[in-house]
Amino acid sequence: MFYDKLCEICREKNISVTNMVKELGLSSGNLSKWKSGGSPRADTLQKIASYLGVTTDTLLKGRLETSEMSDIQYALYHETAGVSEETLSKILEFARFAKEQEKKKR
Repeated sequence: MFYDKLCEICREKNISVTNMVKELGLSSGNLSKWKSGGSPRADTLQKIASYLGVTTDTLLKGRLETSEMSDIQYALYHETAGVSEETLSKILEFARFAKEQEKKKR
């Protein structure tokens, strides 16, 4: 259930769910809906994920330990959303090149 996973992630990050909802400008009625088994709309889910510094997948699946990203990884993940496959391939090619360069430095 979404609410349980949200609470778990907030607990691990020492964040109050109630305060988070207020800071994001969401209605407190959302909490009641989520407690009853509902899930947030996609735009709300994205706001929450950004606030918590996790992916929407983490919120939905609750796998914080495997889905946490550094700030740069998180930014890269979101900045590449909506770009073409060709551009993504070029970014991946560059990332692999950069990784090889790092290995050579060691």
